[in-house]
Amino acid sequence: MGRIAETPETATFNPIADWELIFECDETGLIALVSSAQTLSGITESTRLIIRSLFLRAKDAPIRAAYERTLNELMPTSEDSQYCIEQARKQIIALLREIKKYRQLKATEKAGQEKAARAQKRVSDEERRSYEEAGPQTMMATADVNDKTASYDSFSDAPTPPAPEISEQEAHDIDKIFADEFCHFYFERFTVLIGNGNRAAMSGGNVPFVLSSEFITYFEGIIREHFIPNLLSKSRSLIKRISEQPVDRRREFVCKQFNDRVSRENLWEKWRAIWTELTGQQELPKKPQGGNKKSLLDTFKKKAKKRTFENQEMTPDEWEAKNLLVQSANKRARKLWAEICKKSDAYKAPIDTDNKLLMDMFARSKQGMEKHLTAMRQIVEQDPSYGRGLSNYARGRDIELPLLAVSFRNPELFITERQALKEMMKGRDAAEVRESYPLLARYLSDSF
Repeated sequence: MGRIAETPETATFNPIADWELIFECDETGLIALVSSAQTLSGITESTRLIIRSLFLRAKDAPIRAAYERTLNELMPTSEDSQYCIEQARKQIIALLREIKKYRQLKATEKAGQEKAARAQKRVSDEERRSYEEAGPQTMMATADVNDKTASYDSFSDAPTPPAPEISEQEAHDIDKIFADEFCHFYFERFTVLIGNGNRAAMSGGNVPFVLSSEFITYFEGIIREHFIPNLLSKSRSLIKRISEQPVDRRREFVCKQFNDRVSRENLWEKWRAIWTELTGQQELPKKPQGGNKKSLLDTFKKKAKKRTFENQEMTPDEWEAKNLLVQSANKRARKLWAEICKKSDAYKAPIDTDNKLLMDMFARSKQGMEKHLTAMRQIVEQDPSYGRGLSNYARGRDIELPLLAVSFRNPELFITERQALKEMMKGRDAAEVRESYPLLARYLSDSF
């Protein structure tokens, strides 16, 4: 792509202006790059390259995957007509501007943290010098002032009063609004899959958990009891902003946060971390080397050796304490996951391999799934070669969940009469189907 913008190394970084230039520069900006593409494939590949270049780190993988999934959903499926190209270009430019907003927000947060750290260090250095020059009396007076201002925001350039306190009932109401809107947003993805399909096929003990209203009710209770309190504790800045809104506008404000892509990406990072912590298994700490018996020389060597933060080995006591903590956390996680996977007569319960699926439901696009459901049903209804049509549509798209849902919702099209699943899977052996479509292989293997 070449160099986007040239900035002297000594220049001050302005996160808003610099990212604006990277995206919006008429000659070398990322949006100009996409605008110059003349085909749908050119627009798609240049956008994919931009996303992968901007989210390179391992911890960026979920965000990168979410944006790539959105890219796939935005691109039209018809031929390269000029109208389709222009429409795709407009939608991709809007997506890039949302990514720009996200990068500006992250860069501003980082700059604020670095500024606060520098300010704290400068204050500490100045206080230390003044203590040395002024003596004990000034030190005591300054300590008294610090005690009085300790509750102020340490990230501000100047002390600012804390937010007004709210009543216990008001705090409870705010927490409930957050919980209600989170559950509405998360479980909306399930209700899109369930839809208004064949009621007989969508009920009974053979329905997959992702297509079961009973599972939604059961799982929502677990989310509210175990996950929402952790999300609230990690979203205090958002809770504070909610409390600053007029009482009758708070729910609307929270709803907007869930529908704003940048705010949603931030919440997704928190949700992913909490889900992994509460349902995943942590690796046990490595046991320190060496036995319990130590010679006098070993003791002196240990005292002489400086333990650094970056590469320090735990003492046996530290290891034992850490090991017990991890074992306890893993035991709680196994118990919670077993509760989620509890067997039911109303649906087929989740199994271990469904852990990531339930976590990733938060990041799925409701509109994207609706689009897939409609497109696949129309292919079977209208395309004489619907088996090949479904295979072509599936290429490069994550369609397994919508395909599972549309099959249960329209069994006469996909399972019994037209047998679209069987036609789609022709030429694939069982191992290939299990790898590419594990849910279909688990729930509908008799249909193809």
